[in-house]
Amino acid sequence: MTTATMTAKKFGLTETFFDVECLIRKTVWRFIRAYGGDFEELYAEACSMYIDIYDTFDEDLGAFSTWLCQRVFYGLLDKLRRTASRNASLPREYDSSVVDNAPARQVNNYRLVEIYHDLSDEAKEVCKLVLDLPRTISYEADTRGGTTSCVRGAIRQFLLGAGWVNEQISETFEEIKDALQ
Repeated sequence: MTTATMTAKKFGLTETFFDVECLIRKTVWRFIRAYGGDFEELYAEACSMYIDIYDTFDEDLGAFSTWLCQRVFYGLLDKLRRTASRNASLPREYDSSVVDNAPARQVNNYRLVEIYHDLSDEAKEVCKLVLDLPRTISYEADTRGGTTSCVRGAIRQFLLGAGWVNEQISETFEEIKDALQ
């Protein structure tokens, strides 16, 4: 008889993984909304935590679902902290051959000013948003993952909230993209 089976019989615990799988997913999504991250990676981590959580449950402390949600959420938070701590203590190295062999891009600031003046008023407005990103957009982009596509999506949401329509936003993004090439 395994430890989990003995624990289950001892406490009369009847929840199986399949009974709480949706609860684990919900907890992972709640964590992602708060701290970001990749769902598949965090979900796999949460599923591996389930075994320890199942074995450490004490029914005198409350419901298993509450114990599970708290342990998964705080376990993921602990993993995030350990990773951040490890990354902060590791020396940063870069491969100079990658940087040295990269094609040099010459930026002509006068050309950027010319490009900006040739843009439509809507495109200028979007450029101002990108160059001086409001905190609301920055926060929204960070909660989505922090990538450039997340920033673009957060700007799109902001513009939709300001009364723009999707077609207008897409055309403006396309105009800026074409001007920069």
